[in-house]
Amino acid sequence: MAGPILSEVEIDDFVITRVVTFANKIQRVMLRDVLGQHDMPLLEWRFLYSIACFGDCHLAHIIDQTPMDPAHGSRAVAALDARGLIIRTHDIHDGRRKVLSMTPTHRVKFGAIWPQRQRLINRVTDQMAPEDFIHFKHTLDQANPLANPILEESLAARRASDAA
Repeated sequence: MAGPILSEVEIDDFVITRVVTFANKIQRVMLRDVLGQHDMPLLEWRFLYSIACFGDCHLAHIIDQTPMDPAHGSRAVAALDARGLIIRTHDIHDGRRKVLSMTPTHRVKFGAIWPQRQRLINRVTDQMAPEDFIHFKHTLDQANPLANPILEESLAARRASDAA
């Protein structure tokens, strides 16, 4: 059997593993204990959450601002539309695009899920000292914008490839 090819320092410095592990643990519990109660697939929840955060917007905006795959996003939009949780209207500024908006049903569904989701997160964050939680959020807030240039390069390459 071969040994590891990465040193402990290299593994320790690859912080993505820590962030993803934390997020996946919370996500798994959220799927079972929160979204499952509302018959809400994770991808559809992410879209509902995105519209709640961004307001009325295009699918392309959500795709650009989140780690969602365009094909999965398109399917989630169709499913949410079929369930009456969003409506798609023509964009008066760009006739090729549809604006995604909340419906009253969406607001009710979101309003039922959000507090449960928040209580779940609080079960973890309440165990942290307040200053550690503030530092945790601050560190993530510092790190996320540093990834923007890499994301923009990737999106530009994808657009160029799609246009070719």
